[in-house]
Amino acid sequence: MLPSLEGRVIGVVGWKDSGKTRVIEGLVRFFKEKGVSVGTIKHAKEDLKIADQMTDSGRHLSAGAEACVVIGEDATVVFTKGISSWQLVASGYLGLYDVVIVEGFKQEEMPKIIVRDGGKDLPQVAEQVVAVVGDVKDEGYPSFGFDEIAKLGSFLLEKGILKIEPGSIHLVVDGKPVIMNDFVRKAFSGVITGFVTTLKRIEKPSAIQLNLRLRH
Repeated sequence: MLPSLEGRVIGVVGWKDSGKTRVIEGLVRFFKEKGVSVGTIKHAKEDLKIADQMTDSGRHLSAGAEACVVIGEDATVVFTKGISSWQLVASGYLGLYDVVIVEGFKQEEMPKIIVRDGGKDLPQVAEQVVAVVGDVKDEGYPSFGFDEIAKLGSFLLEKGILKIEPGSIHLVVDGKPVIMNDFVRKAFSGVITGFVTTLKRIEKPSAIQLNLRLRH
């Protein structure tokens, strides 16, 4: 997993109709009540035929655009061509959020919560299972009922599985994350924040996103 995502991502996996969305809804509400911003990613099993269903955005993509953003009065939708890595989506589109909850991708590298429905066996997943949610307690992992999602959220924070770190800064160069020590992080943060706050109508920003494309 990308270093910039460590401590910020939790996966929710399980069989179809096991209650994954119910668990994610509960976690989102739990974190929002704590003032923590949340982004989510869902793995779609079916093909998404953007060009057939979204006439204008489909035409943009068919003409060669790599991405199309549709901005409405109440929502913004991002369409991109091809298959995207959940890690690149999380770091690129959801990089400003404190916590990212990923539904699906059970074989990918990330801490995972398994949601089980009744007596069904646990699905086979890659390592990093941190908890199980369901009506049946599981002795092999910390277990929570569907009515204990707030308790689950507290568990994720107390165990350091999710870390809410104010003032975090991440550097990605040519798509590759760059690891910085504390001194470099503070230097970057101080310089960028200093420049931004000199601009008109900007006093105390809570988040800054800078994309710099260099010419050679």
